[in-house]
Amino acid sequence: MLRMFVATLSVLALTAGSLTAEEIRCRVKSVDATKNTVTVMVGSKEQTFECAKDCRVMGSSGSLLPRRGGQMVELSGGLSNLREGVSCTLVTEARGGAQMVTQIQTDLTVRMRPRLFNR
Repeated sequence: MLRMFVATLSVLALTAGSLTAEEIRCRVKSVDATKNTVTVMVGSKEQTFECAKDCRVMGSSGSLLPRRGGQMVELSGGLSNLREGVSCTLVTEARGGAQMVTQIQTDLTVRMRPRLFNR
């Protein structure tokens, strides 16, 4: 009985952080890298979100289909890589009473240089 209670409690504790996260499908309208904000169009509504200091901007390396080897990779340059009109998904979390963007998953495809040798 005690084991089941402890197991249930630990599962709830592990999933509690993911319950506060939200994913928003949108299109980029503008980016202000100095203020760490991104303005997006969600449907026909314009919204501005503040990005966390550790916000990651992700793109795909080829196909997103696992059998074709596609995977999400972090784009160097952060918010400066976002351009107007790019479709993306914002992953937000509640931090300090406000919704903060912690990850931006873009529909951009990144060309990866082939590895010739394992180093």
